[in-house]
Amino acid sequence: MIRFLIKKTFFDMWDNILTIIILNIGFIIFILTGLAIEYAILYVLKYLIQEVNPLIGLALGHFIYLPVVCLFSIYAGAVSCVTKDIADYKKPGFKSFMNYVKQTYKSSLIFGILNFLLLFFLLMAGIYYLDAMDNLLNPIIFFFLTWLFLFWLAASQYFFALQSMFDKKVMKNIKKMMMLLLDNTGFTLFTLLLGTIIILGVSVLTFFMLFGFSTVLLWYNVALKLRMYKYEYLEKNRQASRRKIPWKKLLLDEKKLVGARTVKSLLFPDRD
Repeated sequence: MIRFLIKKTFFDMWDNILTIIILNIGFIIFILTGLAIEYAILYVLKYLIQEVNPLIGLALGHFIYLPVVCLFSIYAGAVSCVTKDIADYKKPGFKSFMNYVKQTYKSSLIFGILNFLLLFFLLMAGIYYLDAMDNLLNPIIFFFLTWLFLFWLAASQYFFALQSMFDKKVMKNIKKMMMLLLDNTGFTLFTLLLGTIIILGVSVLTFFMLFGFSTVLLWYNVALKLRMYKYEYLEKNRQASRRKIPWKKLLLDEKKLVGARTVKSLLFPDRD
């Protein structure tokens, strides 16, 4: 299943390479905007950070990022819907993208604000607890909160794909993403998360034009789509073992749609 997940994600990206690049340009614009705002923050709040109250300066500086985070999240929600269409072998256009923005902007906005606040409170907790290292309990509490946040981030990989595929209600998707993490912990950490790190690492070499955040969202949508075959199978076969899923049989139609292509055939069509 994992090999096919990698193969399908790559070929779905390759078959829609122009769309992926255009979507990545949008992400790059948001990143550059964030860097510009960061420079303005450091310039405007320099006095507050150095002379008045470092904690106030950091808090204000952090919250100025909120509009960028919100816009980034709204954009990611719409892009996720586009990559879901790609995973379903469709060819979405600009009109589809604008419709997806209208459908998902509220839930994506709430999710973005929630992530922002969780990170903010973690940073504030770090300043508070790690400032008093003489108390052994403080660093323990902080590292516990850090692990909770990492648990949240691991589960969050499913959010936009769930939103694209199923419901637009935030709380329902949060519950589902937690359930998916708990039921697929190894897959989430050692396949989904590791794949995300690799995709972003390779993206650095292409300045995030190729692969990039759009391919990460495609990776999530393909992963959730294939994972749903497991739950459809278990729903029809209630006595079946959850550890022995017949992936070859379940993915047979998907494999036919993707075809028997190889990376070599794409790069060197005359030699395959």
